[in-house]
Amino acid sequence: TQQNGILITVSTVGQHTLEFWSLDFAGNAESHSTVSFTVTAPPAVVSASAITIVTNHASIGLRKKLVLSGVLTPGKAGDHVTVWMMKPGAKTWARVTTRTAAGLTSSHGVKWSYTYSLTKKGAYKFSARFAGDAKRKSSTSRTIKVTVH
Repeated sequence: TQQNGILITVSTVGQHTLEFWSLDFAGNAESHSTVSFTVTAPPAVVSASAITIVTNHASIGLRKKLVLSGVLTPGKAGDHVTVWMMKPGAKTWARVTTRTAAGLTSSHGVKWSYTYSLTKKGAYKFSARFAGDAKRKSSTSRTIKVTVH
């Protein structure tokens, strides 16, 4: 499907062809170009990891502080969790911060938290990600949606 912009996302395994071109401000189009690429399935991983994200707010007022927290399981002190956000009206995710997890839980997980000040009305989306390591696969939390009114 034709789209405007500079970012595409393809998650379907298989061979793909992308046709692209640009337009100048006068509406003149450059010659169309194509590129082919293959999306492959990720390799199987022996050990799994899980990351959760929690907030007590589904709706909150402007200029309030939102506290996001979660647990990386299995985890160890010093693990890094990256918080991502999609601001109201945005179409792409932006990295907000990387938090260092600490505080071992009874389920062999580590806790992390982050406080974000809400400065714009609308729907925000948050997600947390663990990059993985030699013994644990990467993991992404479910998406949390918070509406600011």
